[in-house]
Amino acid sequence: RIAQLEQAIVNLVRNAIESGASEVRVTLRTDATDRSATIEVQDDGAGITPSDRLRILEPFYTTRRATGGTGLGLSVVHGIAEEHGGSLAISSIEGG
Repeated sequence: RIAQLEQAIVNLVRNAIESGASEVRVTLRTDATDRSATIEVQDDGAGITPSDRLRILEPFYTTRRATGGTGLGLSVVHGIAEEHGGSLAISSIEGG
């Protein structure tokens, strides 16, 4: 189960790194109690359009097909979060 959580974190960080141009700032924050944990990955990339936001958790949907995106990263993270009784929340400001 820990390996799945590691995979989810790696996928989130990789997605954040690949979200921007040549330079992107990625911030990782964690918070934990005896009964829950929160992991937040934030980047200063270009943001997600509203139409893409509706689909980015679908398997094989990618906005980066031309650069090698498979569309599996966020879908896998979503599945792992749900399997562990959690959730994945995405917020974005288009254009930044």
